Amino acid sequence: MPKLSDPRWEIACQERAAGGDIAASYKAAGYTGRPSAATNFFQRPEIVERVQEIIQQRYDEERKSREIATQEAGIDKAWILKRIKYLTDLSLQKKEVIKAGRVVGYGAMDGPTAVKCLTLAAHVGGLMVHRHEIGQPGDFARMSDDELNSSLIDQAKALGLPETAIDQLMAMQGGSETRQ
Repeated sequence: MPKLSDPRWEIACQERAAGGDIAASYKAAGYTGRPSAATNFFQRPEIVERVQEIIQQRYDEERKSREIATQEAGIDKAWILKRIKYLTDLSLQKKEVIKAGRVVGYGAMDGPTAVKCLTLAAHVGGLMVHRHEIGQPGDFARMSDDELNSSLIDQAKALGLPETAIDQLMAMQGGSETRQ
């Protein structure tokens, strides 16, 4: 979908895609009025489609630039994990615990750093689940189950989830709407 023909509509969509709430995005485009007018505006199919398209374009551009930067720097997942492992091992090396001039035991050199390294390794390795809200409070309050399922599918696509993951997600949550 190309840019919208009405420049104010395009501005509102750009602002909303950048994470602005409905009212602020509506006002940024030069509109004034009741919050219900903003809500109705952002429920129009062409507006919803344009916002999702902008989000997807921005995501794709960011992903491409990240890939180029990591390739140029020679950094990949294995490189990162190897260094995290080294730092974890280093922070877990035994250190003598001395009291009154005598060695009374051994402890980790830096336990908190080791925990941080292991947490980071879990994030890099994809072992941690990242949870965050998409949208503003109340965005989904007035939606039917089918509209919620459609929104879930759109958001999953915008995040770049594979088709099989979207199908599994819908099956797990009992979505009645089939993916388009």
